[in-house]
Amino acid sequence: MLCIVFENKSYGLDKTSKTAPRELNEATEGVATMTLSSIRPRKSEQKTGTRKNTAQENWERREDLYPFTEGSRILDPVSFRKSFFTRSSFKFNKLTMMIVRRKWVFIIIPSSALVGFLSVLQTTWYTRNISPRQDWQVIQVHRKNILNSMCTKYNISDSTTFLNRRLASQLYVEHNYQLIYCEVPKTGCSNWKRILFLLQTNVTKEPGELTHEFVHNTSNLQRLVDYPHHRQMAMLQNYTKVMFSRHPFERLASAYKNKFLYKEKSEYYSKIIRGRIKKMFRNSKHSDGVVTFQEFVSFVLKENPLIRDPHWDAVSRLCSPCSIHYDILGKFETVKDDAEHVLRIIGAPEHLHFPDIKQHPNEIETNKRMIKQYFQNLSSESLQPIQDIYSLDFALFHYPIYITNKTFEDTT
Repeated sequence: MLCIVFENKSYGLDKTSKTAPRELNEATEGVATMTLSSIRPRKSEQKTGTRKNTAQENWERREDLYPFTEGSRILDPVSFRKSFFTRSSFKFNKLTMMIVRRKWVFIIIPSSALVGFLSVLQTTWYTRNISPRQDWQVIQVHRKNILNSMCTKYNISDSTTFLNRRLASQLYVEHNYQLIYCEVPKTGCSNWKRILFLLQTNVTKEPGELTHEFVHNTSNLQRLVDYPHHRQMAMLQNYTKVMFSRHPFERLASAYKNKFLYKEKSEYYSKIIRGRIKKMFRNSKHSDGVVTFQEFVSFVLKENPLIRDPHWDAVSRLCSPCSIHYDILGKFETVKDDAEHVLRIIGAPEHLHFPDIKQHPNEIETNKRMIKQYFQNLSSESLQPIQDIYSLDFALFHYPIYITNKTFEDTT
């Protein structure tokens, strides 16, 4: 309990009403209003709903941080305030008990109210004063906590004593800045290869000067598979390990657009894979017309999962995040911010920044509307099985799962 005492020079009891004067009530209520103004709208604004408080807006912008993992002690200020005031049968300006006795005024605040009040202030200070660097670090902790809990839930091995050749082939190594990057197609891997090339060779070029074909075929980029086992283990232990994920359905749609709707220079996709899909579902590989998304998904479902194409294989299979403990878990949805932090952490040159270069400059960005259009036209026999292929990606990287067409309408 806290007792505040001050000398009553200008206030006194109203002898006729036997109550504290209006000025004293206004003064104490003003203190409460001033103290809570940063986290509570004014009464008039609460009724009209014309203003969101700043702390609530800050918290909503940090969507990747909420909800926290089980056991966290941090509560968002809006939920705390609702819980606190709905459980109480009094308003804040009635929390204090004032005893006015001649010359002195005693304001008594119950300890429970004081603790709750200070908690709200502390949480509000936290959401307002957290720096971008701290904010990003908290996001990383959140992502790792989710991934680790899912790895434990599904009992996925965390052993790194043996790397299969396919996994080691996905890991690119840069020695100057001691960086290991797991290549995941359709998550910005071409731009990451531009960065790796510039870090490795120290050439004075801009990322935009390196073409898509060059970065995917240069011999300057080294992979972990090129080294003996003992060196692989040493690098995994000492280098900064980075991987990026993307919403599975968005990544699948992006792979379809890139390989089957745009002119593909690689004959493997433009002729072999397209011909294989057409022969499988049209009985002729020379059939006219582009491969439809339904045909592409049906092909993915029939493909041998052990040799599935990396452009649409699950991220969890490509990078094995439950076996390799990545230092940084990036997401395509926040690639610019995540990549910038990676470059600063490894000590890359200050002038080097992650580029935004597309293989097809006029390509329309894959978005929720496009995903909705693609997946609404899928047969019901394909929707659940294709979701099952990426079920582990949904869980490990905390992406929402779309099951029915109605879900797409609700999430757009």
